[in-house]
Amino acid sequence: MAECKRCGKCCKNVWIPLSSAELQKRYAIWLTGTGDRNADIHLIYPMLKPTGKSVVVPIQNGEDTISVTKWSYKCVHLLLGKKGEPTTCMIHAHRPSMCRDYPLYGKEVISESITLFPGCPFNPHDSISKEEST
Repeated sequence: MAECKRCGKCCKNVWIPLSSAELQKRYAIWLTGTGDRNADIHLIYPMLKPTGKSVVVPIQNGEDTISVTKWSYKCVHLLLGKKGEPTTCMIHAHRPSMCRDYPLYGKEVISESITLFPGCPFNPHDSISKEEST
């Protein structure tokens, strides 16, 4: 299994298939006590700041290919250096499962739902990460 290098790229550019309106809706449901109380939405919604970018990507769904829109966010807990490079996570010891489990969901890599960045050791399609891991 690959090991995280804590580069922060996945925190500076969080791409998920939920719009800010959908995140807000799920958070509002969680606040009423009627939603899934085990969900991390109460942690995730306040920490993600929309960047205003989105992209439509093709996703394999069995034999079919569907189009899924992914929205870009940045984490408010990521400290950046003077040149805008990620330096450290302010909540690393207490981060939500979305962050702890990256890029896994349960036991499966969900590369179709998230973005694996160049140089990320979890990216199976990246020659940079393969060269660095050998």
